[in-house]
Amino acid sequence: MKNEWLRYVKGSISITITGENKIPFVNECLNSGVELWDLKTLSNGDFNCCILLKDIRKIRSIRFKYKCKIRFQKRIGLPFFLKKAFKNAGFSVGALLFLALIFLLSNMVWDIKITGAAPDLEYKLHKQLTKEGIKRGALQFFIPSPQEIQKRLTDTNSEITWVGVNVKGTVLHFRIVEKTIQKPPNKLKPRHLVATKKAVIEKIFVEKGQALVGINDYVEPGQVLVTGLVGKDKKFKKVAAKAEVIGETWYKSSVEVTLNKKIEVLTGKNYTNYSVKVSNTSIPIPLFNKKEFSKTESMKSVVPVYFLKWQLPFYIGKERVFEKEIIELNYTVDQAKFTAKEIATRNVKQLLNTDAKIKGIKVLRQQTTNGKVVMLFHFQVLENIGVYNSIR
Repeated sequence: MKNEWLRYVKGSISITITGENKIPFVNECLNSGVELWDLKTLSNGDFNCCILLKDIRKIRSIRFKYKCKIRFQKRIGLPFFLKKAFKNAGFSVGALLFLALIFLLSNMVWDIKITGAAPDLEYKLHKQLTKEGIKRGALQFFIPSPQEIQKRLTDTNSEITWVGVNVKGTVLHFRIVEKTIQKPPNKLKPRHLVATKKAVIEKIFVEKGQALVGINDYVEPGQVLVTGLVGKDKKFKKVAAKAEVIGETWYKSSVEVTLNKKIEVLTGKNYTNYSVKVSNTSIPIPLFNKKEFSKTESMKSVVPVYFLKWQLPFYIGKERVFEKEIIELNYTVDQAKFTAKEIATRNVKQLLNTDAKIKGIKVLRQQTTNGKVVMLFHFQVLENIGVYNSIR
């Protein structure tokens, strides 16, 4: 099989040998290093065989010695194919360009369909997609992956709960699930407002119900702050309590900051490498690939390839490469204390609602040892401490 491929690449010719000295001629060819194969005798006594294209000059010089005649029958191999293709260059180039055009058109985005979105949201999404290069006529190889598109749309549109992105041939399908705002029931059931945590009452505003605590009172979790039982002398009317109770609550946060450390960060520079993926084999496309960064982090995805409506048995692989670098952070003790306070504040804010406010911060413990600053902070927070509980 290997010899057949080599013969095809080098080119071979089928020849017929006539004359009285055919056998000595053949022996001389073999002794001269001429490769002969498929040698057979024809019905009229002539010999027929195949030789390599490069050996034609050798056999021409040998045939004069033995007065044999050679007739060329059939030309086989890549050199003859290329010569023929060159003669028909216009047709060959036209055919290749036609196939390339069909291939490109089969892998373009020709339509974007959005379902499940209100007209105003659909218009907004079309504008956003166009701005990011996801539009009619864009090549599918160069647009973000469906997962990345989904993340961008959900991150930048608060009115969307979920986005489904699906590629079917040359059409991008988007299925949108919008957030639904549930209307509160017209009639609320009787309820109390109870405390969710330990606190000292800072502020009370009651619309309905009767307050059972006052300013500066200390409350425990589960304690009723505003009751839904309104009345006197054991004649109570059950109502749905409605109030806001702001209390001072307390949090602790321990933070450790290393004075000297090395960390890896992304510089913001990036590029995209492309490859052809067949089964488990990946073949890089050198024309588009770059290797510029010493330390990198990458994100990979694959794009199916189509010819007309048929999906081809290979994919275009995309690898987005981000540059990373190691930076050394050196803090003074004062800088470490400031950083520790910022980290502790950020950690506490993650536990709070957006309307909560930090009233004060105190340092309970501070220690510098083994190149580290360890600090324990105490936070005073003003937040809504009430939650409604039905009256049974």
